[in-house]
Amino acid sequence: MNREEMVKAVDMGNYFRIPADTRDLNYGKYFTEGMEEIGEVADYTSHNTHLLSLEEMKQLLLKLPLIREDVLKETIGND
Repeated sequence: MNREEMVKAVDMGNYFRIPADTRDLNYGKYFTEGMEEIGEVADYTSHNTHLLSLEEMKQLLLKLPLIREDVLKETIGND
């Protein structure tokens, strides 16, 4: 998420919900008047958050029903 999105983002616990950008074409109010909150927030990127290890990624993916079904099918098919 960039800074503009961080200001509007809603923390839903496991993910962030970012409302649609509904600004009009009157950019003056965003550049001349500005929003100080945007300058106070850092972008949310892979450089400033916890990167998942391979094992953490596997565990996260296995929470998805579709992935679990595929893994189960693969396991049963190899028996």
